[in-house]
Amino acid sequence: MNRLYLRLDAASFLGYGHMYQCLALAEVCRTDFSIIFLVKDHEPGVAEQIRLAGYPVLNVPHAMDEEQEVEFILSNVPREGTAGILIDHHYLSEDYSRRLKQGGYWLAQIDDEGKRGFCCDLLINYNIYADEIPYSTGTHTVKLLGPQYAILRWEFGGLPDTAKNSARLLVTMGGGYARGEVVKILAALELIAPDILERIDPVIIVGSGYPGSGELVRACADKPFTVIVSPSGMARHMMGAGFAVSGAGGTLYELARCRVPAITITLDHNQEQIADGFAARGLSVSLGWYESVTPEAIAAAITRWADQDEVREDYRRRVTGLIDGKGTERIAMEIKRQCLVA
Repeated sequence: MNRLYLRLDAASFLGYGHMYQCLALAEVCRTDFSIIFLVKDHEPGVAEQIRLAGYPVLNVPHAMDEEQEVEFILSNVPREGTAGILIDHHYLSEDYSRRLKQGGYWLAQIDDEGKRGFCCDLLINYNIYADEIPYSTGTHTVKLLGPQYAILRWEFGGLPDTAKNSARLLVTMGGGYARGEVVKILAALELIAPDILERIDPVIIVGSGYPGSGELVRACADKPFTVIVSPSGMARHMMGAGFAVSGAGGTLYELARCRVPAITITLDHNQEQIADGFAARGLSVSLGWYESVTPEAIAAAITRWADQDEVREDYRRRVTGLIDGKGTERIAMEIKRQCLVA
């Protein structure tokens, strides 16, 4: 079976979205390819989590610059028996991918922003604004653009098409961000009237990379909301929610798949276009950059949606149907078509 390498980085200071995204893609591709992860060793827990999922990891020394890394890959990723390399990374340049192409590899790249050129065979951007980006690529590059290619975990595939009657609030900021946003949301919940809190029954989910998660659970033990750390079955929690306060990364697409409208807080610069794109299309409400958002603003937004069922339902109707849960399979089929069908 030919090897497919997935190049990504993940850490508490980067977030873990790329890792979860590539794990979801690997799960679908593993029937046709032998999957190997290429990951810089910023945190040992990242490689450990990937290995626990059943995939080998080739650690890239974290001190390497781009030029050194290209040489490392050329020396450690054999051309024979390798179908290609998929790169899911914000900071690797067009020159990086060009040198790998010149080295004889088939390349796919996942992008969010469209702020650089790409030298690859397959370019993927599943964001809501992707088809508006004037990408600079080679004429041979196949582009998979738009939410129909959203990379979601398997659990978001065959979800029941049931109407929601829940007012429950779900708070989820993604896998590992810890920039004060959860503290602000906890402060916001303290500002909300007790009868509203009882009605929305908040559930706060933090990822495995969230520092001090145990202390957070203990500190909230006597509060009128529940804190859950790194649960299995995230789709189940989302399907049980009426609305959410969320980061504006990949989690927002998972919520859309579950027909859950969101109030978003932007946690990283690569989330700005996503937050603005959803808000401009009337699919979410954006509170803006995490450093500027106040507990008062969060509390006001939650209270408005809790008090006005018709507003929450209007957003839910708009977000329904945006994501069908088949994007990962569509991408895997195109990788297979390019790499395996001669």
